[in-house]
This record gives sequence, structure tokens and C-alpha cells, in this order.
Amino acid sequence: MCSTGTGNKEENKEREKAYKMKSSLQHKKKKVKKNNTNMGIKRNHSSIKKHVFFFIIFLINIIIVSNMFRMQGEGQEVGLRL
Repeated sequence: MCSTGTGNKEENKEREKAYKMKSSLQHKKKKVKKNNTNMGIKRNHSSIKKHVFFFIIFLINIIIVSNMFRMQGEGQEVGLRL
């Protein structure tokens, strides 16, 4: 009888250890998920900067080409010949 009582205490201790390990692992997983979302936001922000940069370059190119065609229509020399 006494041996089963101590066995139950040992089992309870093991269960508590397992529960603590499990809860700490879940806590670590939550931290990792948080860091991943932050990294994702940073990546998205940098990709938005890249898109804005290329969009501005694209608009500048359109303005240059339209000015070239206007100059050609007026009978002036085109700046770039292909």
C-alpha cells in the first residue's frame, strides 16, 4: 500500500514536469510565431519600397518617351535614335 502511495507521488511529479515542459514549449512556439510575423511585416515593407522605387522609374521613362515623341512631332531632332 505504501509503495503505491509513493508511486502515485512520483507519477504526479512526472506529470507536473511533463506539463511544465509542454507549457514552456507552447510558450516558445508562440514567441517564434510572433517573431515570424514581425519578420514578415518587415519583408513586406521592404518589398513595398522596391515596388515604389520601380514605379517612379517607370513613370520617369514614360515622361521621357512622351517628350521624345512630342519633339519628333514638332520637327525637332529626337534625342535618342535607335
